[in-house]
Amino acid sequence: MNFACLNIRSLNNKLDDVLEVRRDYDIDVLFLVETWHNPDSVCVRRLRADGCQVVDVARPRTVSDSESVATNHGGIVAATFTGARLVQLDIGATPTSFEYVCVRVTSNAVSYIVCVIYRPGSATLCATFFDELADVLDRLATFVHLCSFGTTQRPFSDAASRFAC
Repeated sequence: MNFACLNIRSLNNKLDDVLEVRRDYDIDVLFLVETWHNPDSVCVRRLRADGCQVVDVARPRTVSDSESVATNHGGIVAATFTGARLVQLDIGATPTSFEYVCVRVTSNAVSYIVCVIYRPGSATLCATFFDELADVLDRLATFVHLCSFGTTQRPFSDAASRFAC
């Protein structure tokens, strides 16, 4: 089974390109971060209409933003293309410093737990991130066949800026 993870920076305007990459590299399960989608986005509906099984987690909007048509940054999509099955897992973690989704991917007699993590590069990297990441990883440590993908964008120009809050 072939897995891939892409930071897509808006699935809405790149879906055809993503599908072409998926075909070219024979990807069975694709994880996309920074999808900039809403729960009812056309791009996610189109994946489902094309026969993909999809688990999507749109970035929650604030109450004041809930009626906005502005771009909803963040978001994660997991999609299968070749008959593998996805089941979203609730591991009980509620981090505030990153977005994540955990899924069980099953194909034939093989099953994996995959955790996809996205931390925006624009967010300040604090000790909170490491505490919350450790919590998620601790919760996942009991699973067998664990895979973790993600992006934690942060340029480290000097040691002092690594953990500035």
